[in-house]
Amino acid sequence: MVISKIGDSFKLGLEWISRVLNYIGISTLAVIALVTTADVLMRAFFRESILGIVEVTEYVMIVLVYFGLGWCALQGAHAKVDLMVGKLSARGQAVFDTITILLGLAIAVLISWQGYGEFLDDLKTKVASSIIGIPRYPFYLCLAIGCSAFSLVLLKNLIQSIIKAVKG
Repeated sequence: MVISKIGDSFKLGLEWISRVLNYIGISTLAVIALVTTADVLMRAFFRESILGIVEVTEYVMIVLVYFGLGWCALQGAHAKVDLMVGKLSARGQAVFDTITILLGLAIAVLISWQGYGEFLDDLKTKVASSIIGIPRYPFYLCLAIGCSAFSLVLLKNLIQSIIKAVKG
């Protein structure tokens, strides 16, 4: 009973964190769409471009992609090809899912770990973009936070998949 309540609280917290990060990612998409539109219009009418728009877009894409990963995984919206797996039994599919989730979790944890490391290194060295001098460290932090949330979702999915594989 207590474990069930802990699991429910973990799931609710994870859903909330993933939803908030996803909303931030969606907001960055809206901002980048507006700025890119303004840049295109300025080039068309005034033959001038917004300085550093490509750099800004590249950095903002990090926020968009990594902040959306957890929510996408919670919704089960990642691409899944099951040409061969669909022919397996329910238990076989659960075992295969367990293996793939475990591999994905290992990769996500490694990316998170390296992201936090790069964040700390760039925070010390103050590495910045070449054109307009945007510091890199906040974007490594976004990468690490987003991948950490994704890792937690994968951990939840892994536990569910193991239970499914054991029950059959």
